[in-house]
Amino acid sequence: MAAHPDPLFTAPPFSAHALTRADTARLQRFFDANPAYFQLLGGDPAGPDEAAELFDDLPPAGWPYTRVWHVGFADARGDLVAMADLVADLLAPAVWHVGLFIVATDRHGSGDAHRLWQALAAWMQAQGAQWLRLGAVATNPRALRFWLRQGFIPLRVREGVEISGRLHTVQTLARPVSEGRIEDYLRLVPRDLPEAGAEHTVQVKPASPTVLLVPSEAADAEALATLRVAAMRPSLERIGRFDEQRARQRLLADFDPTLTRWIVAGGERVGFLVLRPQPDAWLLDHLYLQPGRQGQGIGTVVMQQVLAEVDAAGAALRVGALRGSDANRFYQRHGFVRVEEGEHDVYYRRGSAAGA
Repeated sequence: MAAHPDPLFTAPPFSAHALTRADTARLQRFFDANPAYFQLLGGDPAGPDEAAELFDDLPPAGWPYTRVWHVGFADARGDLVAMADLVADLLAPAVWHVGLFIVATDRHGSGDAHRLWQALAAWMQAQGAQWLRLGAVATNPRALRFWLRQGFIPLRVREGVEISGRLHTVQTLARPVSEGRIEDYLRLVPRDLPEAGAEHTVQVKPASPTVLLVPSEAADAEALATLRVAAMRPSLERIGRFDEQRARQRLLADFDPTLTRWIVAGGERVGFLVLRPQPDAWLLDHLYLQPGRQGQGIGTVVMQQVLAEVDAAGAALRVGALRGSDANRFYQRHGFVRVEEGEHDVYYRRGSAAGA
């Protein structure tokens, strides 16, 4: 990437540059070195002309758009570590479509994908994007889980979509860049309306608030602990067990920002959750809303997104609630079954979508 000294933006230690046809050979080498995405779609590694064909690939005839961007992310040595394929103003003004977002396989699980995506989303917003849109294929559940963690909302499912010579089921997802109601997006792009009766799809209701699940950072630990104390205080005081230091330490002792997400409604951080993948069943370790934001439907929207993510992984889900808390009725309404009781807590489990 040394031929491009001025980056579009940076995500330290990486820099992002617009790729042109002059970068075809370099992009092809990246595809060849990271064949997993292409194998999932077509069963084979990238073809020898995959990069060249990417520069010729345009949206379907009749679909309005203003520009196609090909973005490459480079490390300090100039080697590509990721790439993205974007379409600005696709189908409607300020709707940006993410066609591809591929991160080098050896960087999976490192946090780089999250870091690069956050920088890319901020840059798209600076270019005028108000809505982000993409499609995830059913043969790539890991990607679907990643996008759900980034706050994307599942919309329409399309069957029999031909990609790389094979027919695929594609889940369309969208989210506002910062704030906005998904109903407003669907008025802009009605082709993404969920079909009646679709399974594993969030059904949009006019009264549902737009809620984003935004990854946390290491520096957020104290703010998260403070919110936990505020959310739990009423329930704990009712049973005479409120201890502010203990309530804070319960979160801080095993805080992991990669598993912790802020709940953002109307551009405001109103709560957070911690979702831990585990071998036997995933654990919803924490789920809290500020006392003043409870009872507004936010928790239901959050739970829909959590269950969509867990179902995509084919996993069961465990959770615990303080005895006597309103959370018990909330979990039961969402299909959780009581499996165990302790002195102060009640434990629940929801089976996997596959019936495990």
